[in-house]
Amino acid sequence: MPLIKLNKNNFFNNLDIIARITKDRDKIALVLKDNAYGHGLVEVATMAKEYGITRAVVRSCDEAKEIESYFEYILVLADIPKESNEKIRYTINDLDAIKEFPKGTKVELKLDTGMHRNGIECELIQDAISSIKKQGLILEALFTHHSSADELNSVWFTQNKAFTKIKEKMLNLGYTDLRYHSANSASLFRVDEFDEDMARVGIAAYGCLESEVTEQNLKPVLSLHALKNSSRILQDGQSIGYSGTFTSSKNQVLTMTLVMEMVL
Repeated sequence: MPLIKLNKNNFFNNLDIIARITKDRDKIALVLKDNAYGHGLVEVATMAKEYGITRAVVRSCDEAKEIESYFEYILVLADIPKESNEKIRYTINDLDAIKEFPKGTKVELKLDTGMHRNGIECELIQDAISSIKKQGLILEALFTHHSSADELNSVWFTQNKAFTKIKEKMLNLGYTDLRYHSANSASLFRVDEFDEDMARVGIAAYGCLESEVTEQNLKPVLSLHALKNSSRILQDGQSIGYSGTFTSSKNQVLTMTLVMEMVL
């Protein structure tokens, strides 16, 4: 039977590296969406709590409920609640969705600074805030997401500049109590001096960050162990599996394992 192992020492090593950049463990918001990137939602939440992580980021309301007792703060990225919750914050990704949130819900407004996937356009921020007030929601934070922080191009700088302008505009309008966050894993490792309210760290915590820009001493947290079934020589051009889903590009020896199902 295949076995997945999580290495707590490696996980803590990665969090130590991240904490040195944020300068405060409380500024680490661990991304646990999609079953903690396949590592196991509750399993990783348990280790994170032991380390001292107090913030988490998930995709859905169901994920948030499952780990609610582990963290002081949880941000849901892509779901709308049926009722407000003191501990859980919810992301507003679209202007038209604001009217669907229950009165009293704590929300964070996501801004599209250049990823063009979701989030409110920056020029519509005033409309969004007006709708949030009309709906009776509690706006706590503004944030954005970097599309190319792990690549050597100008996009990272352009998005940072756009988000900085938004922060300055909000402060000039008297919004002094809002939180601001933009750093994902790749972006965090590019900053010279981290100065945001928190960083949303996902793949770096699991030791999987690959970047053209920075080097880290991150270690993989997950390892997969399986029994050997057979070995065979595969010639260049030969295929394996239903519909030949894998085709070898060279002559090589392959080991087949009994990985039929992985359950965390």
